Amino acid sequence: MNKCRSVLPENEELRYAWDEYDAARNAQALVILTEWPQFSQLDMLRLRQSMRYPIIIDGRNLYNPSKMSASGFYYHSIGRPCIEPHSERRELVDSTDMIRNARYDGSLTA
Repeated sequence: MNKCRSVLPENEELRYAWDEYDAARNAQALVILTEWPQFSQLDMLRLRQSMRYPIIIDGRNLYNPSKMSASGFYYHSIGRPCIEPHSERRELVDSTDMIRNARYDGSLTA
């Protein structure tokens, strides 16, 4: 991270996170593109509470879809059906519409 900061300094458009949970803080969706162990062993309750919307797009199929649903996530996993949270965990949002209507605000998180 220090080497990256020397090339790409933090500014209004780029924020470096302290850890995985800090990176997910207030996120509208989380996209997982790595199989690093720290991402496959996340505390889902803590992750869910830190995010603005409970949407995970998993490009590495790290998680069990039924466990993600039980944890309250809209779970989109490559090559598998999309999973919605159990009804008692659902929010009054539709993840598909939310993703479709999302706009890039110019901020990046690394």
